Amino acid sequence: MCVRALLVVLSVGIGFLFAAAPAMTAPAKACQRDVVTTRTKLIKTVVRLEGAKKAEASARCVAYRDYAQQVTKAREVFARCNSGNALDKDVSHMDVALSDLQSVIARSCPEASTQGVGAVN
Repeated sequence: MCVRALLVVLSVGIGFLFAAAPAMTAPAKACQRDVVTTRTKLIKTVVRLEGAKKAEASARCVAYRDYAQQVTKAREVFARCNSGNALDKDVSHMDVALSDLQSVIARSCPEASTQGVGAVN
């Protein structure tokens, strides 16, 4: 169940990043740069997360938390750079993805209950 939920989070996060770029608003250059940087960081985090699948639980938990931090940062970038329906839809998807990821962390990483992970507003 944890792996399945995590895959949903991964697919929503990556799909969101690639779908959200066309709806960017001013300042367009800064947003464009931030979106590209965010995509790169999130993809690198996903690669690390994939590599942690067979690792010990503590290493998986570090990867889950890192991914949650990157998704949180991505949400902030897209909330700032998107507008209209794209903003509502994409931020909503990111909120769901973060909520799902927080559930995975809560179930898989008991020490996470004392550490704030990707708070959803």
